[in-house]
Amino acid sequence: MKLSRDEAKLKYTILSFVFTLSIKTAAAPTELTYRILERQSQTLDNFVQGLEIFQEKLYLSSGGYGESSLRKYDVKSGELELEYKINSDIFAEGLTIFKNQLYLLSWRNKRAMIFDPRNFNLLSNFKIPGEGWGITHNETHLIYSDGTDQLRFINATSLKIDRILHVKDGKRRVKNLNELEYINNNIWANVWLSNRIIVIDPQSGKVIAFLDLNKIVREINSSSTSNVLNGIALDSNERHIWITGKRWPWRFKIEISEAIPTDMKNTLK
Repeated sequence: MKLSRDEAKLKYTILSFVFTLSIKTAAAPTELTYRILERQSQTLDNFVQGLEIFQEKLYLSSGGYGESSLRKYDVKSGELELEYKINSDIFAEGLTIFKNQLYLLSWRNKRAMIFDPRNFNLLSNFKIPGEGWGITHNETHLIYSDGTDQLRFINATSLKIDRILHVKDGKRRVKNLNELEYINNNIWANVWLSNRIIVIDPQSGKVIAFLDLNKIVREINSSSTSNVLNGIALDSNERHIWITGKRWPWRFKIEISEAIPTDMKNTLK
């Protein structure tokens, strides 16, 4: 069947659109660049599982059976202001602060605890399925990882899981998702045993960007394979990111320098 000129033009337009869309869909994640702005010392007993900045205070959860704790620091000076020891049968994991409450995961107890961030008074706890690794939140949901490729979205009102997101880099599922941070409508994640932070589209689960932090990891030069990169905290006042690792002597404030996806630019200046 011979197509008219208008029909042929329409077909060409449609095919061009589909081809362009397929290229964008298959595009490799964008590599973000950064520069180090500041180094802040920390004690080597910080087996960092969670990192968060809230009202000019830096909150850190440190893991280990019999060693777990919550800590609060002055974000400017790095001075420790408050510490709370977690029960010895709990391995503390990631933390986030949402609506003036601090949520702390446990690794294998299938529990999340809720604290008052001002004084670390324990307010309540609730069940979670599986292991707890990293946690963050958007406007309506807590979002946590369990060491797989899955991110679970917990309704902050009912504390029930509304959906599960599978994270993929191309066709490959990304496992070992660890500490999380929500930055301008994207999920940033440490990947356990990796020197990268990945940026995840919370709707599709696709990895859209990444930070290669090998240079910082080499500077730390730890001889222990357990002292890995872990910890992401957005400083919403200064619009920079703090990163660190398990039993690292330093926290690093970094600035994302270039190649920032459009929807991140307003947050990372």
